[in-house]
Amino acid sequence: MPECESHTAVFATGNNITFKRDMLRRGLTCNLEALDERPELRVFKRDAMEVAAANRGVYVAAGLTIVRAYFTAGAPSVCGPLASYAAWTKIVRSPLVWLGEPDPCLAMDEARAEDWELATIRELFELWLAYDLGLDTEYTTPDIMEVTYRPPAPNDYAPQSFKHLLLRVARIKDAPDTVSADRLGWWLRGSVGAL
Repeated sequence: MPECESHTAVFATGNNITFKRDMLRRGLTCNLEALDERPELRVFKRDAMEVAAANRGVYVAAGLTIVRAYFTAGAPSVCGPLASYAAWTKIVRSPLVWLGEPDPCLAMDEARAEDWELATIRELFELWLAYDLGLDTEYTTPDIMEVTYRPPAPNDYAPQSFKHLLLRVARIKDAPDTVSADRLGWWLRGSVGAL
């Protein structure tokens, strides 16, 4: 079986595009703000695609000039490493940061902060400690469900947040107030190492 290096880039456009799981560290978002309530109705004096195609050489030369200037300056270390993207960091990311542009990797931090799955896992950890489940005890899926279904103490007026979390991730479709042990088990298994 021959080994081949693959350099692939996929571009997508859309509204509120997000990344999940491992794609959080592999995807960069670019947000365009038109500052217009109806951006789809804007009229442009020039076609940006035509201008870019007609002046492709100028744009490519400008990009290569930035990279060359960065290397001529001694390729100063201006940003930390990004695992498995060392070449990209050296040739694209570092020259941009060196020029004073924002680090493209900040988009990854924003995507991570907005990721529903990671937020849910963080909430699980917080509730785990709040319910005093302990970090040295092993729990099976039924054990976790039993803890969350315990009736509250007579003087406990707090909502049953743990149960609500489990219902969000593993609700039985036909029984909206019941957690599926199978679905919860699969969700927990899929969440291992997500943070």
